[in-house]
Amino acid sequence: MKIGVVNNSLGNVGSVLSALDFYNYNVELAKTPESII
Repeated sequence: MKIGVVNNSLGNVGSVLSALDFYNYNVELAKTPESII
């Protein structure tokens, strides 16, 4: 059971990090609108 809890925790952290990466990517695009094709 502990292994499952650890995996779930890592999965949640990974999801948060992925969301932050996606947000930062969109912020960079917003800073340089001319780069959007």
